[in-house]
Amino acid sequence: MADEPAHLATAVLVLANLPGGGPAWSAGYAAGAVAVDTDHLPLIPRRHKLGTSDPRPAAHTLLTPAGVATAAAFTRPPARELLLGLAAGTCVHFVRDIATGTGLAALQPLTRRRVKLPRRAYDIAMTLLALRVLAPDS
Repeated sequence: MADEPAHLATAVLVLANLPGGGPAWSAGYAAGAVAVDTDHLPLIPRRHKLGTSDPRPAAHTLLTPAGVATAAAFTRPPARELLLGLAAGTCVHFVRDIATGTGLAALQPLTRRRVKLPRRAYDIAMTLLALRVLAPDS
């Protein structure tokens, strides 16, 4: 859980490059950017610390935000916006996970195959997002 500030920074950079969302969507987005890592908590007593070579737990799958987005389809505003923001924030969380540690088993439990991108690709993407935010409007 030491990389939560990095997940939050990633979420802020992505959010700064998106059109404005309402307060419920933004709250869900912020929660989704970090909340998915709560599935690491039950592992701490067994492992005492989480290493970068440890595989990510079961909720780290694209099925998690897909399920949240599906639930949003059956709700009304503002709960719908909150859930859609939560799904989007979870996806942004996974952007960092794909480029760090063991990658992401994007479709577990359907397959355990992990998706991994070079850390450099993540660093370049974050730099470009930051530059876009800092660039003067043309």
